[in-house]
Amino acid sequence: MRFHSLACACAVLVGGVLAATAVRAAVPSFAQVEGIMTSAGGGPAADGSYNATFALYAQQVGGTPLWTESGAVSVKSGQFSYQLGARTLFPPPRSTVRRCGSG
Repeated sequence: MRFHSLACACAVLVGGVLAATAVRAAVPSFAQVEGIMTSAGGGPAADGSYNATFALYAQQVGGTPLWTESGAVSVKSGQFSYQLGARTLFPPPRSTVRRCGSG
């Protein structure tokens, strides 16, 4: 009986670890973005390859980027698609501390 309980406990523990690993593995390490590149005159950029730099910031205006990546972007009819994080890994998630109460 004791062996059976221990075996069940181990099975539950292993199952939990495997489930947590599967969930963690499902989080992508990149983000696909699409956009429209325009010329200085405001129309669609000419077809071709352009060097572009992407950056992620913690705030909407100003500040230092948390992450940057540069790469060639292929443009057709002004449209492009790019995989953020394909060349430079994203930084680890930032935890947010929230204050509750009046003190």
